[in-house]
Amino acid sequence: MTSPKPGVAFPHVENETVHLHPNGDAVLVIQSDPGRRYLVSSKTLQLASDYFDVLFRPTFAEGKATQNGECPDIILKEDDPEAMAIILSILHHRFSESHWVIKPQLLAKVAQHSDKYQCNLSLQPWISYWVRNVQGLSGIEEFGLMLTAAYFFRIQQHFSEMSATVIRNIPIDFDAVWAEHDIIGYLPQFVKDELKTHIYSVIDDIRFEVESVEGSLRDAPGGFLMQRQYCLTCEGFHPANARQCYPGDNEDPYDEMCTNQGRIAEYFDILRRRHLWPTRSAFRYRSIAELVTAIGNMESETEKHKCAGGLSCPLITEIRLLYIKVKNRVENIKGIGSNPDEGESH
Repeated sequence: MTSPKPGVAFPHVENETVHLHPNGDAVLVIQSDPGRRYLVSSKTLQLASDYFDVLFRPTFAEGKATQNGECPDIILKEDDPEAMAIILSILHHRFSESHWVIKPQLLAKVAQHSDKYQCNLSLQPWISYWVRNVQGLSGIEEFGLMLTAAYFFRIQQHFSEMSATVIRNIPIDFDAVWAEHDIIGYLPQFVKDELKTHIYSVIDDIRFEVESVEGSLRDAPGGFLMQRQYCLTCEGFHPANARQCYPGDNEDPYDEMCTNQGRIAEYFDILRRRHLWPTRSAFRYRSIAELVTAIGNMESETEKHKCAGGLSCPLITEIRLLYIKVKNRVENIKGIGSNPDEGESH
């Protein structure tokens, strides 16, 4: 562990010193933002971080300088100024309203730096709040950033919970987007492979349930009188009490029946209208959450189906049951482990 000697010259920038401790004995300078300096307490940082505990020991120049009362400048290389400002402020109990809500990209950077400087244990209450209170994630990228943050915070329960959320909300081709993002690129390949395996598994289960409804409808016995009639003259449907299609027409409308074949045909029509059929192509680019929403909306399509069976009509009961099965499957998605040998997290 090395750092420049105290007194290293920077390009001329108007300096701002952020006093994080009234008795600060060292100054941290982020190399990419040398104009802002952080007056810190070496003792506070030693208690909060194993990294800083070692850095400020007398065996290192930085530690020796602080013990001699020199208040050295310590340059932190390759660090993000905004992320380090958050970490250093919290470790010195200098809280801000902005610390409570951090956007995914910045939070991923905070997690990387917290891991680098071994601050995760000290930040654990904040980490739990950040990871569990994130709201309004949108887009494949933001889910990837939140998973990256959970990975670097190194708390398995949080990583498991976030990975389950990610599995529900990203499509199977997520890696094409993630590959273009530097921060998400730090996620190990085994994590991405496990995500894909889980997504494929859940989608296969949903596809099985969707396709199984046809068999259930075929096996459903009996038929019901529909609340409309069909006219051969105009090839249209009319209310059940209609006596004729139009004045002077001698053709009586025929009663329409709700049969198993008719229910099957209507079921597939509903699937197509909800862009769920054919399943092989319909499921390819949609997230699990989007599939669940589409299946949940199928019930509204049955409002036009008026038969004597009412709510007991097999078409209505099977679509309702389909949604329940799919919803239960998705709610019981398990997260993955943050290490290759951990497998599925329970």
